[in-house]
Amino acid sequence: MQRLILMRLFYGVITLVIVSMIVFILSRLTGDPAALMLPLDATEEARINMTHVLGLDKPLYEQYWIFLSSAVRGDLGKSIRFREQVGTLYMQRLPNTLKLAGAAVFFVLIVSIPLGCFTALKKDSFADYGSRGFVSVGLAMPSFWFGLVLMQVFAVWLRWVDAAGMSTPKHYILPAVTLGLGMAAGMTRILRSGMIDVLDSEFIKMLRIKGLPERKVTFRHALRNAFIPPLTILGQYTAIILGGAVVVEVIFTWPGVGRLSYEAIMSRDFPVIQAVVLINGAILLFANLLVDILYAYIDPRIRSSV
Repeated sequence: MQRLILMRLFYGVITLVIVSMIVFILSRLTGDPAALMLPLDATEEARINMTHVLGLDKPLYEQYWIFLSSAVRGDLGKSIRFREQVGTLYMQRLPNTLKLAGAAVFFVLIVSIPLGCFTALKKDSFADYGSRGFVSVGLAMPSFWFGLVLMQVFAVWLRWVDAAGMSTPKHYILPAVTLGLGMAAGMTRILRSGMIDVLDSEFIKMLRIKGLPERKVTFRHALRNAFIPPLTILGQYTAIILGGAVVVEVIFTWPGVGRLSYEAIMSRDFPVIQAVVLINGAILLFANLLVDILYAYIDPRIRSSV
């Protein structure tokens, strides 16, 4: 197990370095941020001074080395737009994204686990066909369109929930459902397939022959073995949500990391863009490592092979 963790960490560090190089180069292809910060009638001297203040007059390799060496020390730079440390900005927005992620994951679990198990037990029934329709719609539905439809119907027409902000529990419903729909559909489909395979396996038949209650066979033994593939999706999607669901946060004016990323892109705020992508990559790598550890915990065969 320790060897697995060390190898994942080693490859994770290499991946983060590559990601930092890519985002560093691409962020500078969007244009000159000094042009956005200066008035239209600014002189060439003012533009040169602003470029010097921002440190953009140095060679690219020197700018990248400054960024990387500072990031290793925990200094992610200073925002060009907000004039604050990027780490401070990120930590101010992160709690809001964590709240939204928790609500979205809760929605996913209460929908996908019962639906996946029930439709596996009722294979080829009307409920199973209905579940397949939900999966198809959920996977094909664009989140930005689905969010706007939910907002129009439930917030504008019916006035059951609030559309924007995060001050009350009602504000969490629409963005959480919008963010979790695709993940719930994917989890349901994979869990259903896994449950069907496990329920037809020999060891499940043996447990039934021994007289174990069907509820215990289904939820303690079958579900535990079938939950490994959905666990991968849950870990990856949770990392993506924590990294910032840009579209959903922009639609519902949610002051999280995703909206911070959108604001940074629109204002060509290099330090914020670089820091957010780098932190998001670290979160995704950590989530994958956690999923690997949970694999070994759930399935003893994986633990013994490491």
